[in-house]
Amino acid sequence: MKKATCMVIGCNCEGYKKISVDRRGGRDGWLCATHYNDNEWYGTGNSAVVGTTKVNGIMIGAEHELSYADLKGRMELSAMKAVPTNDSSLTDRQYRGQEVEFVMPTMRGMNKLSKDAVSIEKLFEAGHIEANDSCGTHLHVSTEGTRDNRDNDHGMNAVRRFYNSLFVPVTEVMKRNPEATKALFGRFFTHYAPEVTMTTRCHEGHNETRYAWVNCTNSNRIEWRLVKFRTAKQYVTCCKACVEMTKAVDKWFIQKFNPEKIDTTRYADIKAYRKHCAEMAAKKCIEIYTKACKELGYEVQ
Repeated sequence: MKKATCMVIGCNCEGYKKISVDRRGGRDGWLCATHYNDNEWYGTGNSAVVGTTKVNGIMIGAEHELSYADLKGRMELSAMKAVPTNDSSLTDRQYRGQEVEFVMPTMRGMNKLSKDAVSIEKLFEAGHIEANDSCGTHLHVSTEGTRDNRDNDHGMNAVRRFYNSLFVPVTEVMKRNPEATKALFGRFFTHYAPEVTMTTRCHEGHNETRYAWVNCTNSNRIEWRLVKFRTAKQYVTCCKACVEMTKAVDKWFIQKFNPEKIDTTRYADIKAYRKHCAEMAAKKCIEIYTKACKELGYEVQ
């Protein structure tokens, strides 16, 4: 008889703990002797990719930082193809030593994220998982444009060069509307997700902006660090806004960064033109933020 194996992605160990899993229609799920109460090393990736290929090439990754997950919580999240990992930034006096970060699979589009959010909300409500207050629910979004890093004039290299022009305007609007920002993102600016200012420097792998609420130090994606799961509706609305802002940066800035011709009667040089494109993308980000807040019942001033 074939033995059941662990549900954690990439693990082929024999099942050790069994429980009925809602995500599997009430069928039994298994975790191995390691994964039923222990985690992978920090930085362990998730090899699973779900969803159908989108024309715009959107790829989404999410990290759920938790203070605690019981066996039912670990089973259900594993059934969602999440991988449990350690993260030293997660601290909780009540659940010391039980903190865990679940790395979700790479998702093509929003469908899986939206469905999973409803199930995760139920796990919170039933007490099977506990949110961690020291960290958020980081969201990674990439497009065909952000993944195009042929040289210094493409992809995230271009974004880093105009980082402040792209993200300071929406940051200022968020600061003026703290209640709307907290309603959308689940929290306000914090130590692990501070605001972006005109003096914030952005270089690949640079720690100063790695922890900013918009992290552009990665080679192929934007990380939205302010996101925190409060409710399914709030989380999905926030994630949609972050995806749309990433698409706006791609469409209005990255794709226009290297024009064959520029109107020299309007722009003094290529740098002035590129700054204009960054400002256009920034305006689109403000519009997206404003619309998302309105969907949650908050008017942005």
